[in-house]
Amino acid sequence: MRRALSSKFRPVFVRASLALLIGSLGAALLTQQAAPSAAAGADNPPLLYVGSFDRSLYAVDAHTGAKVWSFPTGGSVFSSPTAAGGLVYVGSDDGNVYALHARTGAKAWNFLTGSAVISSPAVVDGTVYVASQDGNLYALNAGDGAMIWKFMTGRSIESSPTVAGNVVYVGSDDDNVYALNASTGAEIWKFKTDQAVFSSPRVVNGILYIGSNDSSVYALNARTGAEIWDFLTGYEVTSSPTVINGVVYVGSLDDYFYALNARTGAEIWDFLTGASVESSAAMSTGPGFS
Repeated sequence: MRRALSSKFRPVFVRASLALLIGSLGAALLTQQAAPSAAAGADNPPLLYVGSFDRSLYAVDAHTGAKVWSFPTGGSVFSSPTAAGGLVYVGSDDGNVYALHARTGAKAWNFLTGSAVISSPAVVDGTVYVASQDGNLYALNAGDGAMIWKFMTGRSIESSPTVAGNVVYVGSDDDNVYALNASTGAEIWKFKTDQAVFSSPRVVNGILYIGSNDSSVYALNARTGAEIWDFLTGYEVTSSPTVINGVVYVGSLDDYFYALNARTGAEIWDFLTGASVESSAAMSTGPGFS
């Protein structure tokens, strides 16, 4: 069901609260499979990585919660870390992207952008894709941090990139969703919404799903950028969609959490919470759940 924009007063804290969501809830898990060079056993437990407003990235024992190491940056850590290949990658409000050794926290490298890095890195095939509030999406060598390419959008970027095939997708505060060649950074297409795009894209079965501050959820052809459908909520959509079994789950600042048909955009149901929904959904499956 489509809702008209709410006339109720809502303080505009979107950017700060979105950053809080990413920094306080975003975490990466490193298991033995993610770090095959680490020796197994009690001395090498699985580690969780999480950033904090206190400017540090923390590694904690996933079993006990004990701190294993911390790494101080020069600004608050809103970015969610990504663990890959024995390193942990994360952005900081100090403008840097950091690569840290997963077991020790020792810095492998850092790359300085032109502004705060709220975006969370995507690491694919030896390349780190990460956006900055300087308006650029960067592709960096995962091993040494050398810049491979950068792509300038029209404004700052809060959205986190996703990679599907050889295409990297990201939203921008310039109201556009971009699709770029992952190897070269060349623009393939862009799709203009009516307001900034803080939401991060999800690509499933050739369709890109993303929210916009224009209050809509969009489904786009991932290859061409053509709109398939849009669903209008009652306020800004900064939440990033979750797509499971043909259903798109997404929250809105209108206080509702929605389930939409992934093919048509038709509303399946909605759930009214007590306040704005910026969080992205997760579903429990497997043993113990039906």
